[in-house]
Amino acid sequence: MNKKLLYLFLFILAGCNESKKKSPTVFFSGEIVNPTSKHLVLYKGDVVIDSSTLDKDNMFSFKLDSIEDGLYHFNHSPEYQYVYLEKGDSLLIRLNTVDFDESLVFSGSGEEINNFMIEIYLACESEVRLINEYYGLGPKDFTRKIDSLERTKIDLLNNLKVESTFSAKASEIAEANIVYNYATFKEKYPFKHRWYLEKKNDSQIVQGFLCVSRKPYLWQ
Repeated sequence: MNKKLLYLFLFILAGCNESKKKSPTVFFSGEIVNPTSKHLVLYKGDVVIDSSTLDKDNMFSFKLDSIEDGLYHFNHSPEYQYVYLEKGDSLLIRLNTVDFDESLVFSGSGEEINNFMIEIYLACESEVRLINEYYGLGPKDFTRKIDSLERTKIDLLNNLKVESTFSAKASEIAEANIVYNYATFKEKYPFKHRWYLEKKNDSQIVQGFLCVSRKPYLWQ
């Protein structure tokens, strides 16, 4: 292709994407392979935003006008997963219910933040067995291990932010998502550690480790 025509095409494409981002409408659609229900329901917290019936090709579609930017979740009974939506997004998903979370892939406007969050979710799930072994450690060593895992994910987010154009809210929610996951492990530590020591018949029970702040996370 002629370079001038290529640059013109890219300029027009960028302008179209910018125009879409300014639109208050969000398109959210996708394909459910091996569906376990005829419907997909979109929630904001506990509030139902909308529902969509799968068509003959197992496709669903939402057109959402003037919704609030933020974290939502979709339910395809009995499974559910989170999705971040911003005004102007045109987001497509594909998943197979046989491996619901592992097969979930986002594409289109908003794909970067959503694919990142599902990767973090899966990474934290895969670390559960490793972290269960950490519960036998003392508080300082346990905290150091968990903080290291958290820092790795924050660094990944910071690197992605350099390459992508996240909004401030998307970035904040992605970071809160990481912090929340590892804060959960810390909150479990006193009880898991007690169980571990009792199992080992060790009388040195650690108390007062509940060091996680109760500040609200940005899930809305």
